[in-house]
Amino acid sequence: MRRGLKASLGIAVSLVLLGLLVVWQPLDEYLAVWRQAMLWPILLAFALTVPMVLLRARQTWSLARLQGMRVGFRPLVGLQLATTFYGMFVPGIVAVGLLRWYRLARLGGDPKATLALVVFSRLLEIEVALMLGLAFWLLDPVAPGGPGLPAAFLGIWAATAMARFAAFHPSTARWAGRLMAERWPLERFATVRSRLAGLLEVTGRYGALTGRAWATLLSNILASNALGLLAAGLVAMALGMDVGWATLGWARSILALAMLFPITWAGIGLREATMAAALVASGQPPAASVALGLTLSLRVVIEAAAGGLAELHAWLSPSPRQSTHG
Repeated sequence: MRRGLKASLGIAVSLVLLGLLVVWQPLDEYLAVWRQAMLWPILLAFALTVPMVLLRARQTWSLARLQGMRVGFRPLVGLQLATTFYGMFVPGIVAVGLLRWYRLARLGGDPKATLALVVFSRLLEIEVALMLGLAFWLLDPVAPGGPGLPAAFLGIWAATAMARFAAFHPSTARWAGRLMAERWPLERFATVRSRLAGLLEVTGRYGALTGRAWATLLSNILASNALGLLAAGLVAMALGMDVGWATLGWARSILALAMLFPITWAGIGLREATMAAALVASGQPPAASVALGLTLSLRVVIEAAAGGLAELHAWLSPSPRQSTHG
């Protein structure tokens, strides 16, 4: 019941935000934007969803290998699609992270190792998004906001980086292990103590990444961000917007931060409002800015629909055990 109430509130907030955006500008202006829109750049932007999903799956595969997990690439592609699908119903960084952890553990991974993988990956993605936002803001000659926005990017990045260092650096794991050995008797909550010790062991592995491993991870994240930026640029071109890549770059970073808060259903309404606020502050037309955010939401819905179809196929397909006995 509580989950249903939360979902209902998210839908209500989405509807309120969309309603405010609709009445913000005359309806004729929205219709004019869509009437002159070109279809092929939008379709191409939607098609970029495929390599973006593959890159996210490859990132998970690389991190899983570092933990000694043997998971096939194809199941990880299904995991990415399923995460987007279920994220429509359990929004928020914590809920989606728990979902990814549960599904990845079901694929054969150690629960402690998969938890470390999900948290480390998400923190790294947030760090990259913030640094890209700062870089794009500095490169944008029409960027608004004075020093406040870059200071926010830098401050949140520093806090996220310190959290990742504290959670995953080998020295932190060794320090926590020594402290636990000195002050936590073996006989007190032995099961909890054992599991915590195992978690410290797997988290320390990510703090000792080689240069090659870092290059692989960062190239995947940067390539995924580049494709997302290209998709946004294609939609902007289709809508007739004269907006620079740097403006779209820092606007996407703000959008990535906004999407961490589970206040709407699947980010709908929040995505449009965030993009409109950022782009209008840079001098872009309001109606086209809202249309850009709406089109990006549609891309997410299409990806979620693909994930739903994949889940339905998996549910209807007989398991190997059923096939053997059938």
